[in-house]
Amino acid sequence: MRGFRDHDHVETLDGMVFTVVGNVHPPGRVLAYLKYRRLDGGYKRVLERYSMMDLEATLRLLSEEAPQHLFRDERLGFEFSAPMKTMIKRHLKPEARLGWILSRGGDKLERLAGELASRLSGMSGVDPGCFGVTGSILLGIHHQLFSDLDLTVYGRDASLRVMEALKGIARRGGGGFERFSLEDLRAIYSERGLGSALSFKDYAVVYRRLWNRGLYKGVFFSVHPVKLEGEVEESYGDRLYRRLGEASIEATIAEAVDSIFYPGVYGVEDVQVLEGLKVDDLREIVCFEGLYCGIAVPGERMRAKGVVEKVEDKGREWHRLVVGSRGTPGYMKPV
Repeated sequence: MRGFRDHDHVETLDGMVFTVVGNVHPPGRVLAYLKYRRLDGGYKRVLERYSMMDLEATLRLLSEEAPQHLFRDERLGFEFSAPMKTMIKRHLKPEARLGWILSRGGDKLERLAGELASRLSGMSGVDPGCFGVTGSILLGIHHQLFSDLDLTVYGRDASLRVMEALKGIARRGGGGFERFSLEDLRAIYSERGLGSALSFKDYAVVYRRLWNRGLYKGVFFSVHPVKLEGEVEESYGDRLYRRLGEASIEATIAEAVDSIFYPGVYGVEDVQVLEGLKVDDLREIVCFEGLYCGIAVPGERMRAKGVVEKVEDKGREWHRLVVGSRGTPGYMKPV
């Protein structure tokens, strides 16, 4: 049965619109961040920028005005927004919205989103039904001049095929697809990267590695891989995470298949602690910041800073480095 998936949207009875985070949720609730709220018959954007500072601001707003939507996640040891399922009025599914666009058309931006999905389907051989459209188009509150084309692709195999297709078009160019110019990157850094731990130079290096973002016919687009229910190996509560301290490391990427999903998970080996807490058996870098998802390949040496956590899972224990944790944004970049 289809559950609540990463990049779905939900609207609550009190007019709050949340973007779903990941596929693993506590019983009776949906982990999601507040993005819009209904005011004066329309929707007002609450999350101005995709930064930890702005996310914290949404949590403060909920604490003051709608604390029922907050939930203390005992697995992670902190409070996050997670509306109760009984409070959800609408569950907006990206694949249903895209299906409507493909069958009926819509306005200029909606048609462009459908065209992009069809192009990616043709280039990758992935069925059109494996795609969806999220963001403001999912809600139907997009702006013709300023909104982006935000797509989803469902399933590990489909996601990998789309990734290879987009990497191929990035190498060849043309077909309406463009790479970001230096001016584009400066604008993106100004909007999204100023709160990061990276200089503009490092940010640009990392951003150019993102296979799932670019320009299509002059409009910014993104493609977000999402696992299907049968591909999610963890149920809520299976694992406990205990924050131990901060560290900066260098490590060799051993496995990166799950790095393209959210959160992005890299298996690592040959770990060297440069600064901070030293632990044995640090096996993973886990990225809760989309900027660092899918940017490294096996065999590559990467540098990362974040929070060291102890993971307990059915009698097994190991450590991981979390990049994008609340209070410690961290970073990941090539050596």
